[in-house]
Amino acid sequence: MMPDFLKKAMEMKGKIGQVQEELQNARLIGIAGEADGVIVTMNGKSEVLSITITPKLHQEASREDLERLLCQAINQAGEKARTLMTKSMLEASGMPGGLPGFPGF
Repeated sequence: MMPDFLKKAMEMKGKIGQVQEELQNARLIGIAGEADGVIVTMNGKSEVLSITITPKLHQEASREDLERLLCQAINQAGEKARTLMTKSMLEASGMPGGLPGFPGF
């Protein structure tokens, strides 16, 4: 017979594994520029999966503008990934209200 705390630890390990799989499969999009000129797709682990630049933007934008738009789209997708990761981990931990003493978590 397994002690209660070990059962809970095993359940938590299973939940975290499930969350990690969900984060790996999530698709989060960051968009920047006119007519969605730059689109960045990330998974929930903040790994960049694809970057799309419209041909028009590629032809018309300066290098500096393109770099700025890429940063904006990557940062937007990254923020969505961080938010999803935090929310998913808190739910898996059973503390949806956050961690005491740690605002925002």
